[in-house]
Amino acid sequence: MKLGIVYHENYLKHNFGPNHPASPEQLALTVKILQEKQIWNDPSVTILSPITATEEDLKSVHDPAFISLIKKYSEIGGSLTADTPIPVGSFEFAKLAVGGAVVAGEAIVKGQVDSSYALTRPGGHHAGITSSSGFCYFNEVAVMVENLKKKYHLKKAMIVDYDVHHGNGTQEIFYEDPNVLYISTHQDPKTLYPGTGFIWEVGSGAGEGFTVNIPLPPRTGHRAYLHAFDNIVVPVAREFKPELIIGYVGADAHFLDPLANLDLKLETYTQVAKRIISLANEMESRLVFFFAGGYNIQVVPQVHLTTIATILNKSVELNEPKTPPKEFPSIIRRVEKLTLEIRENLKPYWKCFKI
Repeated sequence: MKLGIVYHENYLKHNFGPNHPASPEQLALTVKILQEKQIWNDPSVTILSPITATEEDLKSVHDPAFISLIKKYSEIGGSLTADTPIPVGSFEFAKLAVGGAVVAGEAIVKGQVDSSYALTRPGGHHAGITSSSGFCYFNEVAVMVENLKKKYHLKKAMIVDYDVHHGNGTQEIFYEDPNVLYISTHQDPKTLYPGTGFIWEVGSGAGEGFTVNIPLPPRTGHRAYLHAFDNIVVPVAREFKPELIIGYVGADAHFLDPLANLDLKLETYTQVAKRIISLANEMESRLVFFFAGGYNIQVVPQVHLTTIATILNKSVELNEPKTPPKEFPSIIRRVEKLTLEIRENLKPYWKCFKI
């Protein structure tokens, strides 16, 4: 297994401002732990340099007026929303993040590496066609997918977004696209930003059925989360048979994250990575992972460490900063019921749920 890690030190230069949750520190500490654990310099790892995406790349997904707005604010300073400021120079950093995604995708289709991991920022799953918020500017995953479709004739891609927040931007972009299966596990939108990602949001037009939302209650925990994953994500993936699987790794679903309370633990992330890798091996799919949300600086590096170590089939010692919270039988039963409801809702679109 040859893994390409996309990274550039300039990703650490983008700063939303003092006291903002999305700090460069999360990524800096992730690189540090990978170096300390001898993964960064492992013979099976190649460090890939990003390119700077062009405005034409951005236009494959975003409205030109929206791109121009971010470019303008980047020259003078501004803000998309209260939580998403645009400091001077942000446009160039955002293009570098999108360019990193492009490199991550192209490296695997060109055969340079077997899988890739994009350690890029700022992220983008809240970035839609004409607007964005939630610490995002441009949708790097969507631009990567469109680039692979156009240049390398990619036919079927599956995005597994396990950031604790629903990826409303990514959903919007691919909502009518039957060639991109978007699956999101996230905290119940009635309890958390951005308030989208209900089970009835399944896509429209030709894309109906190719959006799968799994909105989980607060305090879901390890066991219930994996139950939903195994009974929804795994069977749909097997039926869809994607050429490319994209894992959007949000460390903010961990029980110590300050912005949410889904209550996953480090072992949950290890198990999710194992399942995604197993699916990719089973279906001979290419595989790309992305650095996504996560705001506890003790947790974020370990989430990405265990994911990368799992890709490389290496063992690493993980250290939960605190004892994981108790898992409640009532929540487990609630998630089991929700899982059945989602399967029933998806029956018209997927044969695996008609059995």
